[in-house]
Amino acid sequence: MRICFLGNMNNFPFGIAKEFHKRNYQVTQFIDVPENLLLDRPESTDEKLTGNYPGWIIDLKMDANSFKTTLYLLFPSIFFRSLIKRINQYEVIFLNGTWLKLGKYIRPEKFVIGLLAGAEVDGADERRLPELISNARQKGGLQKLVPGFIYKWMYGRITRLQKEGLRRLNMVNYYLPGINPQGDSVINDVKKGQEYSRIILRGFDTSLFDYVEPDTKRKDFVILNITRFCFTPAVNDNKRNDIMIRGIARFVKENNIERNLKIIFFEKGDDLDLAKKMCEDLGIARFITWSPLVSMEKLKEYFAGCDVAFDQLGDQWVGSGLFSMLTGRPLIANGRGDLYEKYLGERIPVCQANNEEDVCEWLTKIYHNRNLVKEIGERSREFVSKHYSMDQNINFYIREINKFLTARKTL
Repeated sequence: MRICFLGNMNNFPFGIAKEFHKRNYQVTQFIDVPENLLLDRPESTDEKLTGNYPGWIIDLKMDANSFKTTLYLLFPSIFFRSLIKRINQYEVIFLNGTWLKLGKYIRPEKFVIGLLAGAEVDGADERRLPELISNARQKGGLQKLVPGFIYKWMYGRITRLQKEGLRRLNMVNYYLPGINPQGDSVINDVKKGQEYSRIILRGFDTSLFDYVEPDTKRKDFVILNITRFCFTPAVNDNKRNDIMIRGIARFVKENNIERNLKIIFFEKGDDLDLAKKMCEDLGIARFITWSPLVSMEKLKEYFAGCDVAFDQLGDQWVGSGLFSMLTGRPLIANGRGDLYEKYLGERIPVCQANNEEDVCEWLTKIYHNRNLVKEIGERSREFVSKHYSMDQNINFYIREINKFLTARKTL
């Protein structure tokens, strides 16, 4: 069986591709971003791959996120004809990110899996068209001079391609139902009447992050956040880091903390400048170290060195926070525990918070009782190891793929 992966957002597809390759399947991973976008390239999790890809990893030498690619993808059958022909040579095709638009061009006898991060589904939602067109026209510069009918045609075209791509999928890899009700609604509407399967937990290579015994006796209390700063937009990529910042400031004030506090933030996200200003205004900037982006491999040191980590505090889902949990560190987040309990039979053991009072309360508890770092951390690692095993995901994929291919042979 020959399998290809097109798109590698946050290196999530590569982990799946690597596991299939390890199991001796004929795998090809196409890389679609330049070298400076490290988090979307295999070398982020394996530095030995830097400038040294094996034959099964093919660098397309392009930028899938560029304006040029966006324009070209309005006419995939013209500008990506050779790529479409290439991926149609495989029996199984994983699509991720912007490449969902190629779905309608994949032959019906192929098994197509969508590794959906969220934007792909949002882009298939026709209800968003008026807002997209309005926002585009309100931008300054040359964009403001573009006639409205052009935006209407362009966004309409993108939405149709996204819908057709979503409709083509034999399997949908998306979040727990209820995490993003609007996304669930789009999927249900587009896939209505179709037979398809859905996988609801993103397995990943849990061997990347070992358990590290916390130092519960040290003086310094270390807070970590690797989630990008994005808290002003209304769309569902809002991380609500503003709640985190205000909660930390409240924690510092209520506990009269003057020393032995370290906060590590990463310099990423559309609201980075606003976040830095908030930290200055709230008086916590003196405790903060701003780190540049690093590879996934180097993140191990950060997780091992912290006492508590943060993920999103809004209406999203726990993502990168799973890595800190796997390392054995408490995670403060809006964990959506009710949904985990509904579908898995147990709640995710995060320190539940969706307002600054909750954030302050959890930080205060852990700060005054460092044994909680170990106690909560151990439960966290156990949960992630149990429910996010890549083995479970791969076995599900193989079962569904074989079911499809067997059915095709009997037609």
